[in-house]
Amino acid sequence: MKSLLIGQVACDAGVGVGAVRLYERMGLIPPAPRTESGYRRYPEDTVLRVKVIRTAKSLGFTLKEMAVLFGQIGPDGMSPAERDAILDQKMREVETKIRSLKQVKVLLGRLKTAADLPADRAECVLAEAALSIVQEFERAATP
Repeated sequence: MKSLLIGQVACDAGVGVGAVRLYERMGLIPPAPRTESGYRRYPEDTVLRVKVIRTAKSLGFTLKEMAVLFGQIGPDGMSPAERDAILDQKMREVETKIRSLKQVKVLLGRLKTAADLPADRAECVLAEAALSIVQEFERAATP
């Protein structure tokens, strides 16, 4: 099997070299064997793992969450019920974000409409919408 240097893995996976090192430190990818001169030599399938990590990050998973999930895959890992509980919690978080973003979209529509109102009325609508947006973000940030 062909092996790749860290720069090749990073380039092929669309991340920086520092990200590959971090993923290795966190146990998200297996430690790479080193050459006599100290270069890391990764198996080709490392590129796919790094792409999965990058995609999971874009979907809202933290590296810590991935480390828990990835570290527990296999016969000695977490039970299907434990895995499902983690994934269900993540789905609830995503649903909450979606609801919040929909509300923000409505409020931004109000801001846009306010621009067409007389100045004294527009100011009230802008202030009301701005306050609503701030409150919505504060609610979304509160666990």
